[in-house]
Amino acid sequence: MRSPWRLGAVLLLEGALITGAVAAPSTAADQGAVVAALDASAAAWSRNDLHAFMQVYENSPSTSYVTNTGLITGYNAIQAMYAARFGGAGAGGLGQLSFSVLAYRPLGPGFALLTGRFVLHRAASHTPDATGVFTLVFHKSAGAWGIVSDHTS
Repeated sequence: MRSPWRLGAVLLLEGALITGAVAAPSTAADQGAVVAALDASAAAWSRNDLHAFMQVYENSPSTSYVTNTGLITGYNAIQAMYAARFGGAGAGGLGQLSFSVLAYRPLGPGFALLTGRFVLHRAASHTPDATGVFTLVFHKSAGAWGIVSDHTS
């Protein structure tokens, strides 16, 4: 896979400023690791394990989550939001969550953008299935990929 170049771009993520002509190295292994992290998160959700589901997010006070209701900043605040919304899912559990990747793009060393669609099937409840799109910025830290920015609608 050919690596794209960002000419004259400025990228600020997690306090790292990248300017000028920056090669955005991408390997199939990086993309596979990002998708695997997302799949592990969906599997955790589907077995009703919110704690394990959250492991896909980078545990940082600057990790952000954007929805149609606003911005949530910080790993702990995001975890609290999920617990408040889904922690009492009841006997039917959280439902079956799946993701499909629509696009993957490296942003620079240790950063990647993933756009996808989620489907949440909630058979046990009388609530209709939920589906939507998301854009995630992943950051590679300590050898693992984690979400630092999540925009889901």
